[in-house]
Amino acid sequence: MKIERLEMKNLDFFYNPENKIFSDVSLNIPLNKTFWLHGPLGSGKASFLRLLMGLENPSNGSFFINDLDLAKAYEQDFLQYRKIMGVCFDHGGLVYNRTIEENLL
Repeated sequence: MKIERLEMKNLDFFYNPENKIFSDVSLNIPLNKTFWLHGPLGSGKASFLRLLMGLENPSNGSFFINDLDLAKAYEQDFLQYRKIMGVCFDHGGLVYNRTIEENLL
């Protein structure tokens, strides 16, 4: 499996609708290049990575890996891509409502 496209279209993400982390974000993420993501504490860097890894779903809008819209995909559909991706979070990055096996897959 090869990732050929990472694209966000009109993406919103929030835990609380009154405090959006991202609002109407549209971008193409460069492939096979270093992508530098920086910002102040609490600006949404970890949330962005969690979206990129499929650990969170967009609140609105679309996030495409190739032609698969993660906002509409089932976890099984995304699993083939997740197996070839990697991210290291500062504080472990485990999803608390999933088993260790689910966190590793």
